[in-house]
Amino acid sequence: MQGWHEREKKISHRLRNERSKLRVDINDANLSLAQTNEAVTKLDEDIMQQYNQFMAAMDGENDEIEETRLYRNQIADRNVQVNELDGQLKGASVALERERKESIRAMEEIARQKDTAAGLMRRIDALEGERDRLRNSIEEHDKAVLDYDEGLDQLKVTIRGLQQKNVELIATISRYESQAEDARSSIRALQQELEEANETILKERGNTTAVHPLPHIGATISKQEDGKSADEKPSKSGRLTVIDLIDDDDSKPVAQRIPFDYSQSRYI
Repeated sequence: MQGWHEREKKISHRLRNERSKLRVDINDANLSLAQTNEAVTKLDEDIMQQYNQFMAAMDGENDEIEETRLYRNQIADRNVQVNELDGQLKGASVALERERKESIRAMEEIARQKDTAAGLMRRIDALEGERDRLRNSIEEHDKAVLDYDEGLDQLKVTIRGLQQKNVELIATISRYESQAEDARSSIRALQQELEEANETILKERGNTTAVHPLPHIGATISKQEDGKSADEKPSKSGRLTVIDLIDDDDSKPVAQRIPFDYSQSRYI
């Protein structure tokens, strides 16, 4: 009985080993089968791709065959056209020969008219010289017109400037006239004041020596120096008009342009 158990153990151990080996073999077989299936799938794809390429090549050959047929038809049509053109060429050759003969006659006619052509060329040269002369004359005339227009424009500018200056001069004259009128008014007022001052001095001092009143515009001013009479001829110390006494400097006020010696109560 014990020997049987030992034998059963050995058989069980061997069965387990065999089962393990069989499981490994099954796994290897499954892996191999999967790889085989993958290879078969890839092979199917390659075969399909090659088939598609083959069919495309066949289509291309069919297209080439069709193109060859069309090309042959075109060649046949071209041959017909060549024959037609050959007939036209023969007719053109006949016409060309006729034209050549006419050209020879025309050249003979040109040779006969050579002298006339030479005369015409000389006439053309003369006309071209005349044309160049007229062109130069026209260019000179145009230049003169441009110079005249330029001078006229400058003259217009000058006239406008003179007109502007004339307006400014009129305004200046008007301003000077206004200043002159103001000066006349100032002189008249100053004359009145001097006359009143003279009368006051005469009344207070009772003598005849007083400030000489300022005369009216255009009147003469008498001054006595070194015992000279006021009736003597006008000289450096003689009679002076108001205009002679007024300073010409327009930048000064009117009162400063009439020289007067206040220390001696007389005009200088």
